[in-house]
Amino acid sequence: MKIAFRADASFEIGTGHVMRCLTLAGALQDKGATVVFVCREHPGHLCDLICEKGFTVFRLAMGYGATQDQDKSRDSGKSATRLAHAHWLGTEQDIDARQTLEALAAGSVWDWLIVDHYALDIHWESAMRMITKNIMAIDDLADRCHDCEIILDQNLFEDRLNRYSRLVRSNTLQLSGPDYALLRKEFSLHRLSRIGDTPDKKQMVINFGGVDMSNAAGQVISYLKNEFNRYIDIRVVAGIANPNFQNLWETCKGLENIKLFKNVRNIAKVYAGAYIAIGGGGVSALERCALGIPSLIYAVAENQVNPSIQLSRTGAAVYMGKIEDIKRDTLVETLHRLINDTGAWLEISRRAMETVDAKGTSRITACIMGKKE
Repeated sequence: MKIAFRADASFEIGTGHVMRCLTLAGALQDKGATVVFVCREHPGHLCDLICEKGFTVFRLAMGYGATQDQDKSRDSGKSATRLAHAHWLGTEQDIDARQTLEALAAGSVWDWLIVDHYALDIHWESAMRMITKNIMAIDDLADRCHDCEIILDQNLFEDRLNRYSRLVRSNTLQLSGPDYALLRKEFSLHRLSRIGDTPDKKQMVINFGGVDMSNAAGQVISYLKNEFNRYIDIRVVAGIANPNFQNLWETCKGLENIKLFKNVRNIAKVYAGAYIAIGGGGVSALERCALGIPSLIYAVAENQVNPSIQLSRTGAAVYMGKIEDIKRDTLVETLHRLINDTGAWLEISRRAMETVDAKGTSRITACIMGKKE
């Protein structure tokens, strides 16, 4: 089976789209599929990392070529701002479609094209029909129509079963909710070691994703370094594309209870002994749930707000609000309460594990590999 992915990373987009596609790509490759990626070389792209993982990457250039094409498309009357995240693409949808078709043309007809991009919709997907038998769209927003056989949204929403009903065909398979969370296989392994176990209260993990443009981790550390300095070991995770790493390092320097990690290849192992965590929403919140780690969630993007609220309502995490509204006293008080209330910790841990069982990737892989046409 031949499968192509279309996803981008950048300082603005973040790394999450590419990273979750890599998770799925690895699982499909393990099942015998031939997998390639098509990515645009935005500042902060992850093309080199994808190559390191053993996948072929067709690179779409930035710079003069994309800008020139974009200007021509604007001149022809096409809107560059039709979608809320259109600027993430670096060009127009029809131009990106043409470039993607050219990149994948040598592969004749693909069995699947999997697209994970807020700037692409039904128009781009329909243009891909000439080179692929099936299309899968990965989305979080439900803000545009799709032409696809499978739509995946791994987030927890109250209306998740009907969220895409008006945006896809009636025969589109809708995979919705944390049962389809794209988590790497190491989460299943470390999850087993945590079931029925209560980790040492002396370890905390802070992780705000692959980019953390606002340096949320640094802000949290500055609030906590004097409060918990004597009796809690804090692990801080900085992503591969974090532009604030130097500032983060300066914040952590000299604090012997804080250990800073960068570009972690096995985040589940870093989380393994944690009693509590602080971080963003999105897939990282689902990762913590899978391991039964009670976490304080700060939304670092608008699309993280509602899923984080839902996780909190189910008792699987504690939603603290948007990162720009963080308050030191509220953070410290909530941490103290959760650390000292074993009953509350156990209940959140239990509900978190019930919400995310770490089998999502295998479920999605089965859906893709089981559909031949």
